[in-house]
Amino acid sequence: METGTRARNASRLLKRSLVVVSICFVIPCFILVVAELVVRLSLGKLTSTESPRAATLAELTSDQYEKLDRRLGWVPSENRSNGAGDFEEEPVIVAVGDSYTWGVGVEDHETWPAFLERLLGVHVENAGVGAYGFDQIVLRAEEIMAQNDVDLLIVGLITDDIARCEKCFKFGRWKPYFTVEDGSLVFHEASIGAPPPPPDSMWLDLLDHSYFAHQILCSALPADAVLGLHWFEPTMPTDCMTVARHLVARLSDRCARAETDLVIVLQGSVGISGSFASQSEEFTPLVEAATARGIPVLNLASQMAKEFSDEAIASITAQDQRHLSSAGNEWVASQIAAIVAPIILTPDRVE
Repeated sequence: METGTRARNASRLLKRSLVVVSICFVIPCFILVVAELVVRLSLGKLTSTESPRAATLAELTSDQYEKLDRRLGWVPSENRSNGAGDFEEEPVIVAVGDSYTWGVGVEDHETWPAFLERLLGVHVENAGVGAYGFDQIVLRAEEIMAQNDVDLLIVGLITDDIARCEKCFKFGRWKPYFTVEDGSLVFHEASIGAPPPPPDSMWLDLLDHSYFAHQILCSALPADAVLGLHWFEPTMPTDCMTVARHLVARLSDRCARAETDLVIVLQGSVGISGSFASQSEEFTPLVEAATARGIPVLNLASQMAKEFSDEAIASITAQDQRHLSSAGNEWVASQIAAIVAPIILTPDRVE
């Protein structure tokens, strides 16, 4: 009888252990599997074996970057289309900037230059290039202006574009940079040597095929850290804001010689650089430099801090959680249109 009691107790203990194991392991695993399936279904990647991190990197470094360039770092095969439409070609309007101008995460007709084109009824050339720093943006603007007569140049910036001015290597690629020596900018071409290989990262490798884990990591950590893009980023000796102020003066002088109107748009970035209010504060020295030169500055970071609550930010954020959605770009275009329309729609230009 004692033996039978022991057997029953052992059986009960086994059942309880199985219940505990189910609660602590099986059920959470089931929830994670369901979450993974839901995320994959929402992204159209149900049966994909592609690494989400590799896919994101490919998006950042594929069709935009057709070739490397010693002066610019990297250049696109062609400027981005604004989608279907037949608009006036004059006055000539060119938009330069980084991935926020290029429009990562949206279709051709959903970028802010495309929306701006439709609002103005005049073609807006989208010459943005993903991952560009302010230094590269200025160099690209100068190159375009050397080849074309430009009536209006719109420069789109986020705070990180200024920080990139301190780097000679960013996002896995060499880039050009400036130093300030004896009060003047000194240009340094992009290197052509191979960078050190990225270090092994066991935690990234283990989670590299989970779209659910990738989204969680992207929401909890800086995107660059998740993508493993910071393994080699030597910092140049000149402070980035010092370089940026000199770049404003350089671009202002270049536009004045070409009789080109210049507008600087300071965009708020999502999932990258803190709150819109803090980003607006970071822009202050640049705003002061531009204002001293008489350059119109549209501080959208400040406006976004006032107009979009934490809950509303999701409505203007693209699926990648790092760029603006179609709705966000449409809002940006409407703000830019209000400031540039009086500049380009003057009687002499309309004629």
